[in-house]
Amino acid sequence: MSESGSNPHVRLEAFSDGVFAIAVTLLIIEIKVPPLGSYQTTAELWSQLAHRVPLGCAFALSFLVIFVAWFNHQLALKRLTQTSVHFQYANGFLLFTAAILPFPTALVGETILTDHAQPGVVIYCASCLLHNIAWVAFTTSQVSPRPLCAPADVSFLRLGVKVSWGIFFVFAGVTAMSWFFPMTALVVTALVWIFCAAFGWFGESWAKPQAVAPVAE
Repeated sequence: MSESGSNPHVRLEAFSDGVFAIAVTLLIIEIKVPPLGSYQTTAELWSQLAHRVPLGCAFALSFLVIFVAWFNHQLALKRLTQTSVHFQYANGFLLFTAAILPFPTALVGETILTDHAQPGVVIYCASCLLHNIAWVAFTTSQVSPRPLCAPADVSFLRLGVKVSWGIFFVFAGVTAMSWFFPMTALVVTALVWIFCAAFGWFGESWAKPQAVAPVAE
């Protein structure tokens, strides 16, 4: 059955939603309940649960990352009326970077409060940088080499390209910072994703409508 003429992205959207859902599911799988035989008292159980708090915080941050990716992804698809090979491959790259996020999440959650926090934070920040590179490709492919949307939506999609590039430079700096100041880098990473969530919420009002040239008499 062919795709509907009113929505050329039906199959792509369904596939993308499935990848995002699986990535979120893999995140929570990493948080395991302490085995019954591993504690003798209630205090020991509380202690083991406390040791899982960093992993829970890492899960919450990565859930935000994937949710923001999914939300802004469907926000973009609502505005696109066409597709292209560049866009399809950029979308695949974006999904790939979301699918690998559970591994650095588990790593940073297990190591953040130890003497070995640096590798976990560096890999986590690098994965966020890679994810942002995918966003640069994804947003750029929507307006270049030709806009895939109606003229009224071009300004919003071009704003997405500018924001993606700005966040790229931020994450490049944060990844370098993570080698020397892991905890600071992790906090900045969380703040950047909160900003990305705000862009999804308020981005449409931030985009200025394209000016229409006056028609000569």
